[in-house]
Amino acid sequence: MSLRTLIKRRLEQAASSYAPNHFLLTLDVGTPFIVNAVDPSLDDAHLHVFIHEYWHYLQNVTTVSGFKCFAFTQHLLPPFSKSLLSAGDGTSAGSTVLSLEERAKMATLLALWRDLDGHEGPSDQLLGDWEVDFRVTRVESVQASETYGSQDAQNPSVLLAGC
Repeated sequence: MSLRTLIKRRLEQAASSYAPNHFLLTLDVGTPFIVNAVDPSLDDAHLHVFIHEYWHYLQNVTTVSGFKCFAFTQHLLPPFSKSLLSAGDGTSAGSTVLSLEERAKMATLLALWRDLDGHEGPSDQLLGDWEVDFRVTRVESVQASETYGSQDAQNPSVLLAGC
């Protein structure tokens, strides 16, 4: 079974979740943290589930990685909102409603995001289901620079080759 399939199955069975870009902590109906809405009391049997998800929230608002994700999202929201507002029916009109300057900024931002976060799997398998069996046979370091907007930045990368 591939890692992607395993993760998908585990998420379907999860008792709780945390959506970082929404600051939304969700507990499944089977794992109530507050037992009674009229007379709120905490359910000690499910406290660990709440703490686990709250820990994700704390990481999201107190770490450099969490701040980076939040900052990127804030830069992506205005053009996305513009694409929703142009149609007026809740559907996105896509990038056609953005100016050339806005499109260039989005392309730069997404390239920077991708370079900072990397990819979720081998580049030739991003659209498919990839297996986790992998043995590194060669490590190659590449020193490169990228231009984001008008700024040059060092962008070193490491290639792990294997079979």
